[in-house]
Amino acid sequence: GILSLPLAYRHCGIVPSTIMLAIMGALSHIGSVMLMKLGLRKKLDAFDQLGNAILGRWGGICISIGTMLYCISCLTTYLIIGFNNIASWFDAGGIKVDDKLWKRVVVLLIYFFAVPFPLTFPRDIKFLSPFSTLTFIATLLFVIVMIVKACQILPYPPEQKPHVIIARFGINIFSAISIFGMAFAMPVVILPIMKPYNPNSWKRSLISFWNILIGFIFYVIPAITGYCLFGDDAKDVILDNFKSNDIPIIIVRVGFFIVVTCSYPAIALSLMESWGSLIFQDSNQQTMVTWKRIILIILTSIIPLCFALFLPRVGPALSIGGAFGGCLVDFFFPA
Repeated sequence: GILSLPLAYRHCGIVPSTIMLAIMGALSHIGSVMLMKLGLRKKLDAFDQLGNAILGRWGGICISIGTMLYCISCLTTYLIIGFNNIASWFDAGGIKVDDKLWKRVVVLLIYFFAVPFPLTFPRDIKFLSPFSTLTFIATLLFVIVMIVKACQILPYPPEQKPHVIIARFGINIFSAISIFGMAFAMPVVILPIMKPYNPNSWKRSLISFWNILIGFIFYVIPAITGYCLFGDDAKDVILDNFKSNDIPIIIVRVGFFIVVTCSYPAIALSLMESWGSLIFQDSNQQTMVTWKRIILIILTSIIPLCFALFLPRVGPALSIGGAFGGCLVDFFFPA
């Protein structure tokens, strides 16, 4: 989400986008707190199980479908960003791996089966805990680099000034909202991630609040600086606007390569639970028999991989997943 926020700002301009980003953050916190309290009350730690317990079978199915759309979009986006980072490193060395489809397919398949796919095998994702710190560091580094780039480049000479607007309203506002919703789509994944943590409702709510507040600060700075740097030329992933041999950007790409690779199994866990609820009426993948879980791993992986192989841009995945999955599940079902 954070890498595509300048694209969302391009749709609506600086002021409306910042206001919508803040509103989405507040709604995300409210939705997360609602779900965590419901989970503790019902003694359940899966969104789908909550849907079945509170809304019945069809409510659970609707939640599963929305969650799956969001998670599939996330996993597709992670794979595309991972490939784009690899392609930029090859490009910095004078080798093109994204100019032909067969090269893209080969490199993406090697990356997928070497790293993200094996990370979905463990039943418990506690092994990802150290990477959460690395994720924070990588995101902080990205924010710092964007500030430095803005100080180096801005203000543009008049003849090179990008097209930046304060406010714009049109049909594209919905694309912006979907990207903001996906950036703050915490409710859809909060329950399985918070499962190992202290069950105290107040402590969990406090973590949600600080996560959203820090997330908003980390989001709004690169969103505004990236949009001011490139205006309407801001790409789906803002890193793609910079040269592939730019040393600070290379370092940031390494950080986000780790981020998307380690985020993949966390989101895959939510998707596996949804598949399990739909197919086996069992979303607890930790106690599920091995042959069923193998089926869930294959289903979880094959669809995002197919999309990523033939979808060069993350914009469509972000918009569709954020609108139907992120916004619907995050902000409608909790209430």
